[in-house]
Amino acid sequence: MKIEVNMFLSSDTVGTASINNPVYGIIRAINKKRPEELPFESKTERYELIVEIDNTKLSWIANATSLRVLAAKYGTDSDRWVDKKIRLWSVEQDVLGRMRKIVYAGPEI
Repeated sequence: MKIEVNMFLSSDTVGTASINNPVYGIIRAINKKRPEELPFESKTERYELIVEIDNTKLSWIANATSLRVLAAKYGTDSDRWVDKKIRLWSVEQDVLGRMRKIVYAGPEI
């Protein structure tokens, strides 16, 4: 089945969610994206998680920190991540000299 995704998960999606008061989502699929498929410049492949929040599927290019945390809980076989409930929140931090809101994920507690 092809998942049609025309929406992206961003800091706006999670709003004021914090690590102590997260938004919950469910991983529905994981895709490996080549650098030329990404909506930003990259020299390496990245992982796109399709996350369902409130019955809406959203595409999220997950950051390395979130991937490490999820892998520590669910293992490195992406098939084991599908249908897992995760916590999502955003943090404002310096990225290349500019303050930006970054979305992070962790397993359901």
